[in-house]
Amino acid sequence: MKNFLFASFVLFTFSGCVSSSLSMQEENGIVLMQEKKTLVAHAKPEEKKVLRFTNLDVLQVQLQNAAKEKLFYEELEANHDYEFKYATVETLKRVFNLSRSHTLHQSSSLLFIQLQSKDGSYINIFAETSSFQKLSFVYGYSNADFEALAKELGITLGTPETNIFMPTESLTHWSQSDIFLNPLVQPLYRKYGIAF
Repeated sequence: MKNFLFASFVLFTFSGCVSSSLSMQEENGIVLMQEKKTLVAHAKPEEKKVLRFTNLDVLQVQLQNAAKEKLFYEELEANHDYEFKYATVETLKRVFNLSRSHTLHQSSSLLFIQLQSKDGSYINIFAETSSFQKLSFVYGYSNADFEALAKELGITLGTPETNIFMPTESLTHWSQSDIFLNPLVQPLYRKYGIAF
């Protein structure tokens, strides 16, 4: 479990507004850059898929750490001149096809949330939420790892649910028909009430 925790080190030497970036790097694993810190979850990619839908691209990566625990990284990016139609929590509910959520922490750039599965167990999800056109998230955490990550970031989480599901395969649902009937993105102009 210890190998799975995030380690931090100083990256930037300047200060400014809070910003963050969550990404997957082949050589390092999952990398979160925020303000003056870079946090790295060392894990080896096992499977990688790129799904292309109308106005939305999805990157899916399954990783495994030294303790043989699995993490799942997904990156959703709206195409040019499109943005996400829903707030982050609602978008995640739709991606996982689940309706109940328990938010442990939410800021302008980071989200710690638990989604309730149909069997009553919970999935821990960490998301980076600073962009209207890109959403990156990771799931597969135990509560201990979730809390360790939050501590590294100086965040105190709310009380988590304890019945945690640790997936061994992807839990998100993607199909062309679902994206067509229930799009996750919309043209940027709709946000401002502009019609053509």
